[in-house]
Amino acid sequence: MMTLDTFRLVRPTLISFSLLGAFWGSFAATVPMLKSQMAINDATFGFAMLLAAMGSVFAMWLAPWADHKLGRYSIMLGGLGLIVAFLLPGFMTHWVMFAIAMMLCSSFSGALDVIMNAQVAQTETQITRPVMSLHHAIFSFAYAGAAFVAGLWREAGFDTWVPFAFVAVIGAVASPWMRRDVWTEDDQSTPTKGLGMPVIFVVIAGFIIMVAFIAEQAAEAWSALHLERTMGAGAAMGALGPTILGVTMGIGRLYGQVMTERFGEMKTIRVSAVFASFGAVLAGASINLGLTYAGFAILGLGISVMVPLIFAVVGKSVPARKRTLIISRVALVGYIGFFVGPAMMGGVSQVFTLGTSFVILGIVLGLVGGLMPPLLTRYSHS
Repeated sequence: MMTLDTFRLVRPTLISFSLLGAFWGSFAATVPMLKSQMAINDATFGFAMLLAAMGSVFAMWLAPWADHKLGRYSIMLGGLGLIVAFLLPGFMTHWVMFAIAMMLCSSFSGALDVIMNAQVAQTETQITRPVMSLHHAIFSFAYAGAAFVAGLWREAGFDTWVPFAFVAVIGAVASPWMRRDVWTEDDQSTPTKGLGMPVIFVVIAGFIIMVAFIAEQAAEAWSALHLERTMGAGAAMGALGPTILGVTMGIGRLYGQVMTERFGEMKTIRVSAVFASFGAVLAGASINLGLTYAGFAILGLGISVMVPLIFAVVGKSVPARKRTLIISRVALVGYIGFFVGPAMMGGVSQVFTLGTSFVILGIVLGLVGGLMPPLLTRYSHS
């Protein structure tokens, strides 16, 4: 049972995870409409998202510095920046302006992602109980709810910007409660050079997150389009793709701690990756709407615990004074997935089909899930 004191500590991060999930859920459900109002093909959309991801890399590199300078206001100001940025994409009618708008969204999203994950890792050390999976579950449920609502609004004929504006209003109202606690160890830590961990540990952890992000981003950005174009679903039925993904990811993350206690972190990651691999292949290769939904549900359950467990492992394995810096570098490697993902999905879809893109994604998930976690275990004790 969570006490009031614990809730006060996690409230800023719970709100920020919810806000981030709601915006990306709204985006996922409006992708077909965004493409339509810009009159662009899959490859151009993928390239625009590739350019947008560049903003997140720079922002994530600077996130530890910004977190230190802004102190207890870092999450709140990051959330307000996110609100302003996500008001822009719905108004764009040219892919270049859309790419610039999404670059702003990705920048605030990436920086906030680093800061709030580091804050959750710090909170876990203070309260000595796991809360990382809970936060990522909240992200997924917010994502699913926003995607579903945005799909309904699309079906009803509302303009593209409306779902983003709705989330922005809620986020603005909640922003005063996003001021975070700053732990004493942050202020009194002794400055040291380097990461304090083997670089290969950071690379391996980041690579696993990268593949999970590719899968998550692919399902978020392309599932509705796959359902509507390949399966002939309407706007509301198409929005069920990202909605199902968000719900199953939320459920998987709520039970992630139970799985970890029974199987261990690394085995849970490996089993989850193989499970997600099957879901991606099923979603891409199925020939009817029901099996495609089932594929996205399995994919969501599989990838649900990969990212939060890796962040939790990193948070426990690194020196406290280096936690935000190392998490930012791991996340930076992971966010390469936002470069590779759109280009891979859009390129393969343009040459073959969107379903083929999901099949290839499933194969990559299976290979990484089987090979990389044992290496991470080895170097975490170096």
